Amino acid sequence: MTPPMVLISLFTILPLIFMICMAFTNYSKIDDHLMLFDWVGLDNFAALFDSSSILGSTFWSVLAWTLVWAFFATFTNYIFGMIVSLLINRKGTRGKAFWRFCFRAVLRDADVCIAADHENHAAAGRRGERSLKESGPDRC
Repeated sequence: MTPPMVLISLFTILPLIFMICMAFTNYSKIDDHLMLFDWVGLDNFAALFDSSSILGSTFWSVLAWTLVWAFFATFTNYIFGMIVSLLINRKGTRGKAFWRFCFRAVLRDADVCIAADHENHAAAGRRGERSLKESGPDRC
């Protein structure tokens, strides 16, 4: 077996199998003590698809909002990206380099904020301080 296949098996396939098996158990935590796994079979999925249970009602509302968000995020990114590219690349547009810079600056800004957040979190950990999530909002 090649080293990439070993790593794929170790970090992808085995956790996937573990999570699928865990879906058929009743994993619970009482206070600070973990309870053992109890095999419940399809009871978890029955509760999930039962909209009268708390788990089912939460699942369906979250699923609906996730689908709405996924649709509109994909649709608006695609449409607005096409509109911006058509506007920048048409013949009469002046300052094409500036508009391309503005578009890329927005994308770069998110990466800079994420990198700064990770660096601040790592520095706080080295100094023994609380993490940024515990101490307040981050700078970006």
